[in-house]
Amino acid sequence: MKKAAFMTAVVAVTMLVLALLPGCGGDTGKARDYTQKGDKIILGMQTETYKLNKTLQRILTDLSSGKITVSAQAKQMENDLEKASADPVEKAKSARAEFEKVLGLQDVGSYKEYATLRIEAIDNVIKIIDESKVFLAYSAGFLETAEKGQAVNQQEWQDKAQTFFSSINELGQKVNESGQKADKLKKEKNL
Repeated sequence: MKKAAFMTAVVAVTMLVLALLPGCGGDTGKARDYTQKGDKIILGMQTETYKLNKTLQRILTDLSSGKITVSAQAKQMENDLEKASADPVEKAKSARAEFEKVLGLQDVGSYKEYATLRIEAIDNVIKIIDESKVFLAYSAGFLETAEKGQAVNQQEWQDKAQTFFSSINELGQKVNESGQKADKLKKEKNL
């Protein structure tokens, strides 16, 4: 009887020691580490994200108010957006890679849901940037054609602008929703 109790104790202590070793804490420990790394990357890019947001706001305001009237302005805004977005997009992709690691783990409870929400937000921010670049390039081409004295279809541009702004608005709402849900989940589940 003593030998069975001793063996049970040895197995229990061995399991406890293995659980405390780095990399041996099971998938929940890995999920926590990946989540913390992804969150740290996102927190570390606040200044760049603020600058990117300001650049996007300026571009969208200028586009919607009709301030962009020559192709050089549209091309300059393309360049401004490229400069403002390059570093934040790369960092966002790094954060996304950390969150993706969580999705491959087993039995990690709310960490998968949290990672999925963060990935959705990151993907939608990148879509906003990409769609803005495409629309700015289209606008620059449209204005350049008009500057050359060639006929342009104003209605086509307005239709594309309306589609663009609707899409940006929808994506922005999705980013906010995903972010709010992730923040709430993190707080409720102490992730």
